[in-house]
Amino acid sequence: MPIDIEKESAASGCVLTKLRQWSHLDHEVALVRYEKKDADPPYAHTHLVCECDFDVKPVVRDGKTIGVEHVRDPEKCASKDAVRALVKLEMKRPLLATLRASGLKAAILEAHAKVKAGEYLGQRYACMIYAQEVAELLEVGMTDMHPALAELFAEEKIDLNGMILADYVPRFRFPREIQQLFRMLVEAPLGWPNGDAGDCFLATVEGAIHEGTDFKHGKDAFWPHNFPHLAASHLVEFGHHWLASALARAERGGADREDLRFTDCEWLAADLERLAAGYRALGKAHGFPQNPLARQEAKKAPAPKKRRSPKKRR
Repeated sequence: MPIDIEKESAASGCVLTKLRQWSHLDHEVALVRYEKKDADPPYAHTHLVCECDFDVKPVVRDGKTIGVEHVRDPEKCASKDAVRALVKLEMKRPLLATLRASGLKAAILEAHAKVKAGEYLGQRYACMIYAQEVAELLEVGMTDMHPALAELFAEEKIDLNGMILADYVPRFRFPREIQQLFRMLVEAPLGWPNGDAGDCFLATVEGAIHEGTDFKHGKDAFWPHNFPHLAASHLVEFGHHWLASALARAERGGADREDLRFTDCEWLAADLERLAAGYRALGKAHGFPQNPLARQEAKKAPAPKKRRSPKKRR
């Protein structure tokens, strides 16, 4: 049965507008704009819907109708999946052309701009697009997407809400590693990872700093070399200190030893040996001092006198 826009407009309290429609196996699928201007705030979103979304039956309990339920699951509609695949095929062409001509970052920005402008690229939710869905459209892996997205964030061109592409909004932010630490500390007792608990905490704290202090950017508080990522030297310094502290406290016993009861110490030690080999190779390859104290002592020592060349006999 075709989607009855007028009927559904009346039932939802929104004004519904069909932007595109398809028919697959005599099952209608449509891209529909929902608008409710008198809402606070005004509601305006686009959704991909099909007959399943509106095929409902009343739920009766104790002789009273308390709501409705779907007869068919709209999230498992084969016709809707077929339309998504068709649209993705259409939208791949211009995005892949941008990828070839201007590179991955330009193609990501173009995909985000299209969705923001209301275009549908075949993603699951028409009003937003996940980084994984952009990767599928561009036929690249997430190993390529992550560095490109990190560069776009550093250039203040795009942000991620979870893994959803979002506009970059200038405001105070902690460096990425501190954000990760806060998320883990907030969510671990709830069962890591745990939804948006960590993100909500960060939004509250970062928002309070932005509104209540002169720090309007992470660079204002932590200096440019620590944003958006902490300087590598700081990561090494604190990583080394924290590992040493955890071991010393666990060796003394008590709650700290109990806290490490699920830590695979053998694996951790082996991985630290792997990292140690990598640092040795890095230092040797680039001439980093193998022993900073010895280098300092060498600077203090007087330079050896040059031997004079013997005079030539006439």
